[in-house]
Amino acid sequence: MTSWQIDSNGGNHWKVESLPGDYGTDFPDSKVKKYFVTSFDLCLKSQMVDLKAEGYWEELLAAPTASKYSWSQPTILPWPPLSPHL
Repeated sequence: MTSWQIDSNGGNHWKVESLPGDYGTDFPDSKVKKYFVTSFDLCLKSQMVDLKAEGYWEELLAAPTASKYSWSQPTILPWPPLSPHL
């Protein structure tokens, strides 16, 4: 997870949590153990990947578009937030 650049860190900022997390669900791929969590404000991240170093060849890279998608799932949080009782 350290190869990501945090471009915008609004609200309660980016966090990394273990699956399934406080409000999350299991991820479709059982090999995935951690995920990014954002909050109520704009949070953006980016990552530079050297596709040639990853084994992609020139003809494939010359294709019109290449896309990588992230899996995301909306989370419904209680409002107002629950406060702990001591």
